[in-house]
Amino acid sequence: MHAAPDLDSEVVDPSTGEAIAIATAYWPHGLQEEVGGSVVLAIDTTPAEQAAMEASDYRVFHSADALRRYVRNMRAEHAST
Repeated sequence: MHAAPDLDSEVVDPSTGEAIAIATAYWPHGLQEEVGGSVVLAIDTTPAEQAAMEASDYRVFHSADALRRYVRNMRAEHAST
């Protein structure tokens, strides 16, 4: 079952609780509930925000097209196993 994203949501550093950025869409528990890591669609971020999200192990995408390609690739990987 696919998880619904949190829209226009604050992304926080999991170790400090400090806000990093506002995401267009945010899946804190993965694209499928409890499967995979946190995914962020952040269209307008600064290099510092990008670096902070990556350092916090978020999978970050800057366009809906890039996120769709990732989902297609993940589906293809799962279909071949």
